[in-house]
Amino acid sequence: MADDVGSGSLGDPMLDRLMAMVVGLAGELFVLKAQHERLTRLLLSESIVTEEALEAMADDEALRDWMESERLEFGRWLLDPIQDPESR
Repeated sequence: MADDVGSGSLGDPMLDRLMAMVVGLAGELFVLKAQHERLTRLLLSESIVTEEALEAMADDEALRDWMESERLEFGRWLLDPIQDPESR
């Protein structure tokens, strides 16, 4: 493991995959948060929607169904490299 110092490796291929996944997800999260903020500010500043209308979408059944489907698919995608490292 001492030979790995400075190499970017955590010394275990599983830990390396996990760290790569975490860093990749963190990058995606930042991009999505920034995009969400830009879109929300634009919609509100142009009076396209109101805060109340955005909050009311939480009660939209079709949106909830879509989110549940996406959550399940994302969970499969997220865990696949750990459960089956050869899959990617």
